[in-house]
Amino acid sequence: MKLKYSMLINIILLITLLFVIYKGGLYYSLLNKLKPKSLAENNFQNTWEYQHNTKLYKFYTKQANIVMLGNSITYRVDWNELLNRNDIANRGIGNDITLGMLNRLDDVYRVNPKVCVVMGGINDILKGIETETIVLNIDTIIKELKTNNIKPIICSILYTSDTQKDYKKLNSLINEVNINLESICLTNDISFINLNESFSDNYTLKSQYSLDGIHLTASGYNQWKKILEPILNQEIEE
Repeated sequence: MKLKYSMLINIILLITLLFVIYKGGLYYSLLNKLKPKSLAENNFQNTWEYQHNTKLYKFYTKQANIVMLGNSITYRVDWNELLNRNDIANRGIGNDITLGMLNRLDDVYRVNPKVCVVMGGINDILKGIETETIVLNIDTIIKELKTNNIKPIICSILYTSDTQKDYKKLNSLINEVNINLESICLTNDISFINLNESFSDNYTLKSQYSLDGIHLTASGYNQWKKILEPILNQEIEE
């Protein structure tokens, strides 16, 4: 009798344990599904790349006429070499979102530039951050730069290529942000560079400009150079 009772208790305990594990797994599964939208704006600073570069940029104080502010697309090229200049400071950080860029404006002010070229937002979209938030962050960046007598130049978010999962949905969101950014730039009388006019066909990034559907090839950077160079020269001279 005692043996049967003990076996029954063990079975009940086992069922209870399995139920707890199942519920816990379900909880964490739901948490992971919610994480990109609910926590993305709070955890971007936790990456090694973000922490390393933000600390490093505090030591970079050499005056620069131009600052390139953005994510990995900005970070992955030597802008002085590309544009044949010696007065550009690269302040891109891989995986950064627009809130991170806004929080890093002291790195821009530190080098006392005349112009700041801003390009960001793709990581926000990939993390599920609302388009309204992206637009608001970049609008705030524009206002802060102007308050500090720095001319903003805003580049559109590049479309993704058809190698990306759900690329049509992504590009629709990108287009929504870009339309709003262009309107803001018009209102503020600042330059908006619609890179997609040269980089895309049918709202899709051309394959020759990217190997992974997001980041640029050498040809992509050369195309960006051709578009950006005359605008920079004009803004610096004014």
